[in-house]
Amino acid sequence: GGLPGPLGPWRGSVPSPVPRLRVSGAAFVERGGGLLLIRRAANRLWAMPGGGLDVGETAAEGAVREALEESGVASAPVALAGVWDSRLCGSVTRHHLYQIVVLCRPLAEQPDGPPSHAHEVLGSGWVAADDLPADIDPGHRTRIPPVFRVCLLYPSDAAHDRTSVDLGGGRRIKKK
Repeated sequence: GGLPGPLGPWRGSVPSPVPRLRVSGAAFVERGGGLLLIRRAANRLWAMPGGGLDVGETAAEGAVREALEESGVASAPVALAGVWDSRLCGSVTRHHLYQIVVLCRPLAEQPDGPPSHAHEVLGSGWVAADDLPADIDPGHRTRIPPVFRVCLLYPSDAAHDRTSVDLGGGRRIKKK
């Protein structure tokens, strides 16, 4: 991804009149729909994994990539959970962003080793709707409740669905 040649280094510093697209990957599991959160190193707040879309990448592809890069959790997209305008959902950013949240399901096969972008993340964990940490990024705090409602529409049947993993007790998934 990214811009080729001499334009690449300027991508983050040149203001764009067009809103940027960002994607967040929200993952759920069999036991009541736990949500994967990461604690970002930049602001020390909890958030859904996510970042900018690469050129030519779909929102679903970006959500899967970002979840893997930031948490080490391999997943598959399930459904669009929603699209939010950063100006209206409490995001603290200097850019106008459309934030796309894609509901993802963790895969049974997980990679070994730390996430590729571990330097961006202080930690990760699975949380229930009624057990959210107090220090959540403001823009994510408004998006998380609707994401949990979408989770209820796409329950994972652990007895028949072998693409997901029973994490139990909020523990991270490991390769089987």
